[in-house]
Amino acid sequence: MDKRFIKKQMDNVIKTYTEQSFSLPLTKEEGNQLLQKIVDQVQQQGFENLPDILHDIIYPFFTNQDE
Repeated sequence: MDKRFIKKQMDNVIKTYTEQSFSLPLTKEEGNQLLQKIVDQVQQQGFENLPDILHDIIYPFFTNQDE
């Protein structure tokens, strides 16, 4: 699994939620935690579900909604 590709897709989705193209409002630890959650879900659900997985994990993070 290419984590670099997933990270790039994750960064793109985060930008749509934050409207910040200059820097992402995440600490390195938060970014790593989100990335690991996404990778875990991709391994369970399959790579073809990546767009849905990205939004399902990132949206609650930025809206402070518990899972």
